[in-house]
Amino acid sequence: MSTPPAKKTFYTGEVLFREGDESTSLFLIQRGAVSIRRRKGQGFVEVARIYAKEVLGELPFFDRNARSATAVAMTDVVVLEIEYEALDKIYAPVPSYLKSIISGITIRLRKANDTIRRLQKELRDLEGEKKGDLDAAAILEITQDFGLGVGLNDELGELSNEISTELEDALKKAKS
Repeated sequence: MSTPPAKKTFYTGEVLFREGDESTSLFLIQRGAVSIRRRKGQGFVEVARIYAKEVLGELPFFDRNARSATAVAMTDVVVLEIEYEALDKIYAPVPSYLKSIISGITIRLRKANDTIRRLQKELRDLEGEKKGDLDAAAILEITQDFGLGVGLNDELGELSNEISTELEDALKKAKS
């Protein structure tokens, strides 16, 4: 028998789950704010904040991967924790073609999250002059990550060059 949703309270600084933990439930945030953090060296980097009326931990329900980040209460947080086992019973009769669509969306969202993190790092590196310019080739690589590179026309290539130039100009202005 599946466990009914449970209302839980996490106090400021308390960990809801850790990066690498097995995923067994999702959380509906009812009150408060949660920091989503990824390990970086001996510390962490905050990659997102989740607030009331948002859901946390939904992607692993569909792909059953381990937690990709650590969730820490920024304030006192009240959540409704829903075990995946309870959701499995609701999800079981969903037609397989819809499950395939949802699985595809899940994969794209994970790729988008990874791409955003990579871009944030590249931007930090660029701002710190630790790395070369973010050029059109890097922008085109990002579009290919999302399956947009197939049949990419000259207009998109020109647009990516313009964006790259504008980004470089804006960063140079910000440095001076």
